[in-house]
Amino acid sequence: MFDYNLKFDTEQKANESLNPILEALHPSQYVRYDIGQIKNYEYDANDLEAEPVVTIVDDKWHVNIRLRTENSLLDEHRVYPETPSHEFS
Repeated sequence: MFDYNLKFDTEQKANESLNPILEALHPSQYVRYDIGQIKNYEYDANDLEAEPVVTIVDDKWHVNIRLRTENSLLDEHRVYPETPSHEFS
């Protein structure tokens, strides 16, 4: 399995880049997980009903993809997170 953490300027650019690649594959050959913008949520411990304060950490569009085969076409948008907030299981 090959995991790709990808970053694009917008969701539209992500779809324009990824759709031709993924459409050539059978659905069993990949998993796509759109994360979107990276946001931080701060909750008020004294008022659990209050809306959280949302801070945009990174306004780019993030997508994680797991492929059964390696694909160098994705390398242009690949990033290597130092502190990932989640991983594929």
